[in-house]
Amino acid sequence: GIDEKIGPLVEEWVSGKNFCTPDLNIKNVAQEMGTNQNYLSQYINGVLDTTFQTWLNTLRIEESKVLLTDGSKRSIEEIGTMVGFTQVYNFSRWFRTVTGTTPFKFRKGL
Repeated sequence: GIDEKIGPLVEEWVSGKNFCTPDLNIKNVAQEMGTNQNYLSQYINGVLDTTFQTWLNTLRIEESKVLLTDGSKRSIEEIGTMVGFTQVYNFSRWFRTVTGTTPFKFRKGL
């Protein structure tokens, strides 16, 4: 099935943290994985049961949680940029959507 074909490509792409690149779309992600966007879309929608943008931004938020709690003195804005968000507003909004809290509160352990 599609999950056997695309699953390993997705895992490899994710483990390389390629989702931290800003301005990704499903077409260029599929190209990076060596597949086409129809297969990737079917995999994300069918197997992962989500949309491309939600999947991508959830990966970014999960990575940002690591960076927010690694003890560094990076700003929230810098971390948002590091994980692929070009605007701090979008980073904060997605962070709240995915985690239910703000990056600031998450970092403080509130």
